[in-house]
Amino acid sequence: METYEPVVSVLMPVYNVREDYLVASIKSILSQTLGDFELIIVDDGSSGRAGEIVRKHCARDPRIRLLVNGVNLGLAASLNRALEAAKGRYIARQDGDDISLPHRLRRQVDFLEDHPGIDLLTTGVLIMDQFGRVVSTWPFPGGPERIASRLAAGDNCLAHNSVMFRNRRGLFYRDKFRYSEDYDFYLQVLLDGRCLACLDEPLVYYRMAADEPFSRYIRRFFYILFKDLAKEYFDMRRQTGSDPYPRFDPRTLLNINVETTVDRTHLLLLIKLAVGGNYMGEARTLLRRYFRHYGPRPGYAALWLSTFMGGRAHRRLRKLLKQVTASCV
Repeated sequence: METYEPVVSVLMPVYNVREDYLVASIKSILSQTLGDFELIIVDDGSSGRAGEIVRKHCARDPRIRLLVNGVNLGLAASLNRALEAAKGRYIARQDGDDISLPHRLRRQVDFLEDHPGIDLLTTGVLIMDQFGRVVSTWPFPGGPERIASRLAAGDNCLAHNSVMFRNRRGLFYRDKFRYSEDYDFYLQVLLDGRCLACLDEPLVYYRMAADEPFSRYIRRFFYILFKDLAKEYFDMRRQTGSDPYPRFDPRTLLNINVETTVDRTHLLLLIKLAVGGNYMGEARTLLRRYFRHYGPRPGYAALWLSTFMGGRAHRRLRKLLKQVTASCV
């Protein structure tokens, strides 16, 4: 008996997604002009009604498959589970609170069919808030050579929730890279000698998280730490053919306490993120901690004073921050 292989397998891990967001996201896939797909939804230990919602859709549309994690395993592990189950010729990604335009899958499949030298393709992305209002767009990263150059230089310039790639068995996400599993995945594709590209056309709506801005600031800190490590390992593999990933324990980064760390590199990064996010009270706290352990510096003293100002002074502050961090790192 032949096994049915759809053109596209869409992978959608979900964890405690708002019900209305999840329903809208599923409907956006079911409404695609390319109908030959399977939608693999992984319920990553949600405490809400995600599983129930997906089962109702499964009963109405056999193209939907539900996988359930008994506990929360994280995004990369959930994606790997879906990859193992995927039967499609192409793999597409979507988060459970994002929206794909009706012709997204068709446009990406057509492009990959017409360009056999491209292995991974992303699209333009419209960024919306929790109310569905478009607030910005994902900048176009350039052509394949430019994308490869930017990724190799440490710039994660591709929108992961818009990705589609050829289903070449054996390529998985390295789940120890929390927060930056997408960037490490792109680097694996580069190391395999494959080509990445981006359609300069918005085909996905990305919904910004509705959590507290300060939480996003903390996540950004850990994202940068893991991204920089992925870049370091990428360079090692290019030079020697291997990296210490099997021995890497992610707790060495995850256990960093941002409220107490006195590591100079960590403090400089936190200060930069606090100022960039306009968390001036936090920036002052971090600068005082820096002064206690590393002494006052003229640039940082001016930076601390500027955190009490607003408007034009804040813009000057950002310029000063770039100069100071460049000279003190």
